[in-house]
Amino acid sequence: MLSYVKGKLSSKSPTIALIDVGGVGIEVHISLTTYSSLPDEGEECSLYTYLTFRQNRLEVFGFSTVEEKEAFLKLITVPGLGARTAISILSGIAPPELYSAIQSGDISALKRAPGIGEKKAKRILAELHGTMEFVEKPEDALSKEAISALVSLGYSTQKAIRAVSKVRKEKPELTLEETIKKALVEIV
Repeated sequence: MLSYVKGKLSSKSPTIALIDVGGVGIEVHISLTTYSSLPDEGEECSLYTYLTFRQNRLEVFGFSTVEEKEAFLKLITVPGLGARTAISILSGIAPPELYSAIQSGDISALKRAPGIGEKKAKRILAELHGTMEFVEKPEDALSKEAISALVSLGYSTQKAIRAVSKVRKEKPELTLEETIKKALVEIV
């Protein structure tokens, strides 16, 4: 699968980024949040991606953060909610606010997203309530390394953050290896 793209940003608009990867231009659908984090045209750019197959064409969706990609992946599990609608939602609501709206059942916050009415907002809440949670990412280097190691082992970023945060809170003196081992116990 296409997990990320890295190359020169050829052009950008609020919905599309064109990235030159070794002489091949990849059109990536993006949210306004990702658009605002892109560098100037001509500079190096890296986006996490998700590849979809629609009828007779491929579409690539790009995200500036892993959290935004994970929110997108959760949204597209909702029946009747496609990738374009999910990226539109993320243009109107950042992942932390989306998680909060879903946890609290705030339909009005979801309806502020472009293309989301009462019916879709209720469907999103019904499908995702209790499945989405945003956890603040720790800033220290050891925690970041431990989270990265757990994600590379196949655990979701949110689970890794939650486990590492708990371990570091209880025992901040642990080494990187000890932190990862304890976090693995927390996850399982």
